[in-house]
Amino acid sequence: MNSPSLNHTKLLKRRELKPGLTYVPVAPNGKAIEGTYEKVPGTSMAGTVTITPDGAIEPEYEGETKMDWDSQSAVKRRGQRLWVDEDGHLWGENALRFREGAA
Repeated sequence: MNSPSLNHTKLLKRRELKPGLTYVPVAPNGKAIEGTYEKVPGTSMAGTVTITPDGAIEPEYEGETKMDWDSQSAVKRRGQRLWVDEDGHLWGENALRFREGAA
């Protein structure tokens, strides 16, 4: 559901933004942006393996994944960082709109 504050506020395009000011990103559909879409590598713990009838190695996962948070990075598509709206839809940076002020 659209936030009431977004329905009556003029949304700015990227070219209209002024350096040094704070803006709130908004998806083109009017939904709030929750953040950037990120890739976080991890190691899924698998202490043993079984061999399938066709010879493939199948790990037996232990139910834990060690995340490497220091290697987290934004996912990009065609050179643009991807952003996630409140419904989980992805948007390229150039598609975003902005309103002035803090969230």
